[in-house]
Amino acid sequence: MRRLRYPNLDAIIPLINYQDLQYYGTIFIGTPPQKFNVLFDTGSFVLWIPSKNCNVSQLACLEHNKYDRTKSTTNVVPDAGPTPFAIPYHNGMWQDGILYGNSSYDDVRFHEDWNAVPTQVLAEVSNFSTSFWDWSQCDGVVGLGYSDENLFQNMIERDLVDQPIFSIYLNRNYQNSHLGGEVLLGGIDEHYYIRPITYVDVTRKEYWQFKMDKIQVKNYTSCSEGCQAIVDTGALMIGGPPGAIAALKREIGVVNHTVNCNEISNL
Repeated sequence: MRRLRYPNLDAIIPLINYQDLQYYGTIFIGTPPQKFNVLFDTGSFVLWIPSKNCNVSQLACLEHNKYDRTKSTTNVVPDAGPTPFAIPYHNGMWQDGILYGNSSYDDVRFHEDWNAVPTQVLAEVSNFSTSFWDWSQCDGVVGLGYSDENLFQNMIERDLVDQPIFSIYLNRNYQNSHLGGEVLLGGIDEHYYIRPITYVDVTRKEYWQFKMDKIQVKNYTSCSEGCQAIVDTGALMIGGPPGAIAALKREIGVVNHTVNCNEISNL
């Protein structure tokens, strides 16, 4: 059998846009495959999904697909038993919280018929100590941040990608949510950028962190001597120091946390 490598014409993972707040796609875990809608998050590195044993009194558990390791013939639990974990989440609009559970290993696919990415670390969440995930359209998260254990690094080490590059396109047209964007693991889709690509150095290999030259809106300038920023596809908003964000809001005419988009050419 020919091994599937990425990119491939079928290796594009389409995304659904939920109101410009979450962009999620589908993965399949285990054998036979169990389907999950996931957020591809450059701000974290863990692949987590709700466990079959999660607390059903919590909406985040009750309303989402749950992973049952006992139904997968390819699930592997360490000899010492499942490894406990705690994943902290920090959010600017909803309460912070921690996800608790145990980790194991299983195969991951991006389509039921594709070859698997084998022996991927999975965090099976059994307890959500935050309400942030209650309303979420996705079941879990695929972290694409820096880590030896993230899914993309696993693909690189197993020589499953043509290039050690992933690209993400996010479409703002939320009224047609099924054209929400795409993730391409192993290359760049030339349909979604204008040459040349501008490259910046990663300044801290914990996040996709880089140096910005400055931020300017009308007559207001912030970060005039340069400052650090991260690209976080899992975030709901543009974030920054409170004083700088307050000044930006004034410049673009934010009133009661809303802005007239007809008066803003691009944001």
